[in-house]
Amino acid sequence: MPKPWLAWIPVLNVWLLCKVVGHGIVWTILCFVPLVDIVMTVLIALKLARACGRRRAYGLLLLIPLVNYMALWVLAFGHRPSREPGLSTP
Repeated sequence: MPKPWLAWIPVLNVWLLCKVVGHGIVWTILCFVPLVDIVMTVLIALKLARACGRRRAYGLLLLIPLVNYMALWVLAFGHRPSREPGLSTP
């Protein structure tokens, strides 16, 4: 992972978030286009939940004001379910 101080610089934190979910500079630029940024925010929230090993419902919780703080806490520090062989992924 890149240097953690990138998260504190306004444009670079969006780039870092896009990189975490598996996309690059094009998605970062699209996040700054009016009206497109709404769609990009939803897509990034859903992909962030999947990148953290959670269901997409956690991504939807990231879009709700005040609830998003708890959802971010769970994504960052919550217990990740162990995946045993033979079990289907959520």
